[in-house]
Amino acid sequence: MVRTGWAVAAFVVLTAGNARAGTLPVIEGLQPDPTYTPGTPFTFGVRAPGLPDFSGFSVELVISSDFIDPDLAVTAAPDPSQYPFTTTAGFQPPPDVQPFTAPAGESEIHLTISDSAAKGVFTTPDSKDLLAVVTVSPGTGMEGPITLTVAGATFTFNQEGRPRDSLPDPLTIDQADGGSPAPVPAPAGVVLLAVAGAVLAVRGWMSRVV
Repeated sequence: MVRTGWAVAAFVVLTAGNARAGTLPVIEGLQPDPTYTPGTPFTFGVRAPGLPDFSGFSVELVISSDFIDPDLAVTAAPDPSQYPFTTTAGFQPPPDVQPFTAPAGESEIHLTISDSAAKGVFTTPDSKDLLAVVTVSPGTGMEGPITLTVAGATFTFNQEGRPRDSLPDPLTIDQADGGSPAPVPAPAGVVLLAVAGAVLAVRGWMSRVV
């Protein structure tokens, strides 16, 4: 009886754990307090862990700036070694239509990644659950924070007994400190006072010599 009780309790715990809602997709590689350096690309992963009978996805990402026409480019690609499906041939967008930049007069880059498979799979956490590796390339002229928002996401999987998942909160990637600050030039008034003081000192010395 005791063993049966433990077995039932374990089953209930496992079932409750599988039924808990979470955040989909999972954004990996930008926490905590992410920063970027102008001219240096950075990457993050888009994951969908623990989905039973998973057979399709569509995720819309928005990379935005406070500036119009930001000096930014974005690409996305699957990693075959961690991709949930047996092939990456159906991954969208294909490499020949990348990278993406903000349209003229806009401050946002919209990128939708998607794929589907005929047979469902189980996405193993931190293994066969990586939908895409996204690379953000801030140009040397990029300034200010970059915001990553998951604007929408659709996943096809067995949702029986699973509460609705929520989208992740927007992430802000701040510009990293750019080394030592440049020396501040002396104000013009201070320079003039210094010159005037030097002239008076020279005159006083010459009058004493004579």
